[in-house]
Amino acid sequence: MAHEPLELAHMRFLVRLGLVRELRIGAGLTLLEVARDVGVTPSCVHYWERGQNPRGEPAVKYARLLIELEILAGR
Repeated sequence: MAHEPLELAHMRFLVRLGLVRELRIGAGLTLLEVARDVGVTPSCVHYWERGQNPRGEPAVKYARLLIELEILAGR
């Protein structure tokens, strides 16, 4: 996909800034809901929210989800 590297870079930027949990909570989503959407366990999402960078296909799905949450939040 053409946008994949940019999406991943943006997601990693949000992780470094510690904004991913804020985006999830602001959207009213649980760890379980996000985990189901990207195909991982809730503990994976928990680790990502604490600064660990996701990898592989789940990372791409997570990046796209975060971009959508930013749009919804008007960021």
